[in-house]
Amino acid sequence: MLFQDVYDDFVRYLEHERGVARATRECYISWLHHFIKWCDGEKIGDTFSERFNAPLLRRYLYYQNERGLRPRTVRGVFAPLRALGVFALDHKLVTEDSSRAFRLPKYDAAERPQIADADLLTLLAACERIADRRRSALARAMMSVLIYTGVRFAEFIAFKFTDLDLKARTLVVRHGKGEKARTLHLCDECYIAVSEWIVERSKIGAKTDWLWQYDTRRRMGEYGTRQLIQDIVFIAGLQDHPGAKPHSIRHAFATRLLRNGADLTAISASLGHQGLGTTWTYLHSTSEPTKSMQQFASLQLQEPPPQLSTPKPPGQAAKTPRVDAESGRLRDHMMRRRLPAAGSGGAK
Repeated sequence: MLFQDVYDDFVRYLEHERGVARATRECYISWLHHFIKWCDGEKIGDTFSERFNAPLLRRYLYYQNERGLRPRTVRGVFAPLRALGVFALDHKLVTEDSSRAFRLPKYDAAERPQIADADLLTLLAACERIADRRRSALARAMMSVLIYTGVRFAEFIAFKFTDLDLKARTLVVRHGKGEKARTLHLCDECYIAVSEWIVERSKIGAKTDWLWQYDTRRRMGEYGTRQLIQDIVFIAGLQDHPGAKPHSIRHAFATRLLRNGADLTAISASLGHQGLGTTWTYLHSTSEPTKSMQQFASLQLQEPPPQLSTPKPPGQAAKTPRVDAESGRLRDHMMRRRLPAAGSGGAK
């Protein structure tokens, strides 16, 4: 059997049987194309057995390591190959999974850029400085949903107008990761920003059901949304900030919920995670607990210093809620804005 035939069946399997997220499927396809191109350059035969065997895959591993890729990236390169091996084994195309005949490098520390609450406020303020009123309302609503709900980017651009219920103050994610649905609840600031956008959206006479509209007939797709976010980041003067990106904003949302006293299980549900272990990687503590060690290490310590609020790992009790001044500013940012007038438009 040709490798290309197995590859084509595998891609259809991912989409129709596994139901993996579009971004995951595209990532798998991209790395498999890279593997096919490498095999072509090495003059490897076209059959599946010639291209999927332990000696060849080990050579491919060495090639990736010699490129200077991080261990975490190398493991990502082999994720689709290992999934392909499981697929071939389950469908009796091979008698053993050659992709597991050798060890992959251990994970290195993940690089997760963070963004502070003050920078999030700066991004929201930058939306106010966009001259065009409709584009300003759109930018403010989109940034508010990203900041106050922690939604994934792919879920964010897929919102339909019918997913929004202003009366209940909710947004429904219809097709989350793993095709799981969940409901997002809008806080006051987010509700006000989205309500103002709905008023502007009604003025342009949108002809589609997409929530984020560029104009009457065109939606805000992936490219247009990323471009708008880049414009907001530039206006805010944060173009050199590594954390001024949607996924870092999602991490900040999770960390803020925990810091303000939310239960870890509730945070996990809000993020759409399958397990608490994944949620735990989204939570970032400050340097305060580390700094306090200098007091604990003192030989002259008479009374224990005040305990600092730190995140607890899965399975342990949550800390008492604590809201600092900066978080209060973040919550009050949009409250000064006027609510849209009754009857001026809106969902449901």
